[in-house]
Amino acid sequence: MKRKILAFLGAVMLGAGVLNVAVYRPVEAATCSGNNLFGIFEPWYKGLACDTDGSGKQTISGENFSEDKITTTIILIVLTITNDLLRAGGVFAVIMVIYAGYLMITAAGEPGKVAQAQKVITRAVTGLVIMILATTIVTIIKAVFY
Repeated sequence: MKRKILAFLGAVMLGAGVLNVAVYRPVEAATCSGNNLFGIFEPWYKGLACDTDGSGKQTISGENFSEDKITTTIILIVLTITNDLLRAGGVFAVIMVIYAGYLMITAAGEPGKVAQAQKVITRAVTGLVIMILATTIVTIIKAVFY
């Protein structure tokens, strides 16, 4: 069971990373006013400088990839993707709390099943707290330095 949960968590985090990169358009065509995916995940290009062409369409500026700004650009992209992966982990932790509640309800007072549900709740809440703290730290780093 533990392996299945870890495999599922890994798949969710990998899927979030793939969706973050694959769903949004490449740099040349990406608009700076992109919406969040599912209302949770930010586009990988969030925070980069934008240019507006004659038609009013915004695109990511080429100056983001100049020699003096490439390091900052890469760090911004990595921080955004890391933030999205942490958010996916937080969503997974909430799902695990719901699953633990289901286990508790269906335990029917059996001590072994109740103990298993309590372990799942404890681990899920611990994971959720870690995800919230990590997301906060990444957001602070992004706001202060970039």
